[in-house]
Amino acid sequence: MNKYVFNYPEAPLKDIEISFQPGRVIMKGKMKQVFWVPFEMEGAVQPLPDGNIKLTPDKISTLGMPAKGLMDFVGLKTSQLINLNESRGVKMEGNSVIMFPTRMFPPPAIQGKVVSTKVDQGTMTMFFDSPFR
Repeated sequence: MNKYVFNYPEAPLKDIEISFQPGRVIMKGKMKQVFWVPFEMEGAVQPLPDGNIKLTPDKISTLGMPAKGLMDFVGLKTSQLINLNESRGVKMEGNSVIMFPTRMFPPPAIQGKVVSTKVDQGTMTMFFDSPFR
């Protein structure tokens, strides 16, 4: 993520760390607001019908404090705070992170649709369906 997806001038996120627990993905980093603000989001991932992956967080914190409840209360979505470069393989949709595996990695390009994911302690496995059927 740091070397490819968010490695461009004025990227709104930096110092991204992703970890995996059974059934859960935890993403930490810093987001650019007026200054760099630490954030953390945690939730489940699922493949989408178009072959991409959606991280739906049920926990969001900024500056080490829970923020999801307050954000829901005032109707604020993460996508209103962060504008990502979708061509690099990630976009925000509401509070969810949509990841495009075919764009997230440097060449050689990955082809196919993610049809399933499995998240274990320390790993996430993506299962692809071949585009050459």
